[in-house]
Formats: sequence, C-alpha cells, structure tokens
Amino acid sequence: MRRLWVIATAAAVAVCAPFLAVVPAHGADTQQATQPTAQPAKPAQDGTATEKQQRKKAEKKKEKENAFKMKKATDEQHRAVGNLRTIVGAQVAHHAAKGVYAGDFDALTTPEPAYLTGDWNTIKDGYAYAIRKPEGFPQNFHVHASPEIGGPGQGVYFFVDASGVIRWNRFAPAGPDSPVIE
Repeated sequence: MRRLWVIATAAAVAVCAPFLAVVPAHGADTQQATQPTAQPAKPAQDGTATEKQQRKKAEKKKEKENAFKMKKATDEQHRAVGNLRTIVGAQVAHHAAKGVYAGDFDALTTPEPAYLTGDWNTIKDGYAYAIRKPEGFPQNFHVHASPEIGGPGQGVYFFVDASGVIRWNRFAPAGPDSPVIE
C-alpha cells in the first residue's frame, strides 16, 4: 500500500509542479526558498541588446528585404508579360486597320482612337520596351522588354513577335530563339 501511495504522489507532483508555488522547507528562511535558482539572460538594463540579439535582428531584417525584392521582381516580370500581351493586341489591331505592323510606339499611341494608351517610351513597371521592324520581314515586328538597370527585376529579359509567343532569357536580351514562357 505504501508503494502505491509513493507512485501516486510522485505522479501528482510531476503533473502539478508547474502550477505549484515554491514552498519553503520546514525551518528555512522564506526569502531564500522563493528565489529562483537560475536567471534567464536578459538584455542590458540600459535598453541595448546583446550582440547575438542584434545580429539575429539584422538577419531577420535582411530576410524581409530580400523577400520583398524577390516579390517585387516577380511582380514586375508578371506585369512585363502582361504588357507584352497588350502590345501584341495593339499591333494586331493596327495591322487589321492599316495592313502593316507599327514600327514604333508613336504609331500605336497617337492615332484617334489609339491602339495603345500611355507613354511606352519610358520605363514602365520596371521594364523598358522597344519595338523593332526586322529588315526583310515587313509583316513582322519584334518587341523587347529589358529590365531597368539595377532594378529588382534585373536579369530577366522578354521578347515577342507577330506570332504572339512570348520568350525570355536571363541576363541577356531575349530573341526569337529564346525559351518560350509556359
């Protein structure tokens, strides 16, 4: 019977220990018995963090910045592909009306009604766009989308022609032989 009582008491203490207050031993000083045995590491009282905490905080900040840059680059790349599709649509409409593809953005943006709206001769959504008419192929056009130099979308170039197939290349301008976007 005594053995069963010891096992039950030990189990109860193990379960309840986190919830129990520290009770002083018989005849012990109350102040001494309630003091915790180990102190967790805390930042200095003057508000400065330890070197390890500062390093960890700097790493987290850098991770957040990198994640933001990656998301921004991806967003810019998606917008570039969307812009190329818009340009192809404007070129198809121009070709249907005039019988030829436009050789520059002015031919698409200035007529009334315009085939394309906005200023496309500047950086748009992190990319610079350029229309070229390939020599010897009057029924074709090339549009190149180049990332803004030093911008977050750096390194991914896009290309589209009259076929409407968008192609890409990393770190160099894309062309008709570049991989197709899937």
